Amino acid sequence: MTELTKKTTGFLAEFRQFIARGNVLDMAVGVIIGGAFGKISTSLVNDILMPLLSLLSLLTGGADFSQWQWVLREAVYDAGGSEVRAAVAINYGSFLSTILDFLIIAFAVFCLIKAINRFHRKKEAAPPPPPQPSQEEVLLAEIRDLLLETNKVMNLTAITEPRDVAALHFLDSAALLTLGSFSGKSVVDVGTGAGFPGLPLRVLEPSIRLTLLDSLNKRIQFLETVCRELDLPDVACVHARAEEFAAEHRETFDLAVSRAVAALPVLCELCLPLVKPGGKFLAMKSVESDAELAASQHAIAILGGAVEAVRDYAIPGTDVRHRLIVVEKVKKTPEKYPRMFAKIKKNPL
Repeated sequence: MTELTKKTTGFLAEFRQFIARGNVLDMAVGVIIGGAFGKISTSLVNDILMPLLSLLSLLTGGADFSQWQWVLREAVYDAGGSEVRAAVAINYGSFLSTILDFLIIAFAVFCLIKAINRFHRKKEAAPPPPPQPSQEEVLLAEIRDLLLETNKVMNLTAITEPRDVAALHFLDSAALLTLGSFSGKSVVDVGTGAGFPGLPLRVLEPSIRLTLLDSLNKRIQFLETVCRELDLPDVACVHARAEEFAAEHRETFDLAVSRAVAALPVLCELCLPLVKPGGKFLAMKSVESDAELAASQHAIAILGGAVEAVRDYAIPGTDVRHRLIVVEKVKKTPEKYPRMFAKIKKNPL
């Protein structure tokens, strides 16, 4: 194959690739359709509109606008009538006539396109309805509303903005579900306060058998109202001190949880006696609780526990980080624990 043949073949291949591109074909189709549409618009103007508009000349005495002009210099003719020097004039009539023709054609095309669009216009699909909130979202919203309304007359929480309630109460409580299994477990929330973390855990994991325990009766009354409003009859709301409650419910729960109640050595003596061997105590603490955890090692060992894990987590949508201390119940708690709260507070283990 000669060099000329190679160049010719390459050129033809390149040209074939060029014309096969989508944008070239689209342009060709557009030119063809545009030409056909141009004939339609031209016929509309010349055969329908212009004859009708020519009737306007009757109103102007048959005047021809295109002949209007401003003569700057008259033409000069010789004795025989031949033009020696052409006139100089501004033919504004011709300019106005061109503008008028453009406006007529543009208006005709506008009307034609509008008619075509109206003919082909399809009814726009209705936007999809907003997603319905889940049952869990509905229940959590009801808890939030009841909490904020009751908080106006009863000190239940210092967090009063709905968005903050969702993040610092609900999401913080829900974080426990990502750090351990709660399905089908019996859970006691010690010092539950306004119901955290217990209520969100029960809403998000309905198989939990939940007991809400608090020493302040007005909080328990609030929680009973919430459970009644949310139709959660299986949630036990108990007014009692943890050390007193342990006398009748010793080592009967799979899990004990507690959030911001007391120092960890005190909390361990209140909670571990409630947990059955093989169960766990979950303490929700600050990430700055290293010293507190170190101080509680003796108490954990005496009470039959062992630290299984320390997990820090971030609350989504905030810069807040908390810590979950997981204590496994490895053996029974000695019968003399828990002591009366005054002794626990005065002489922590």
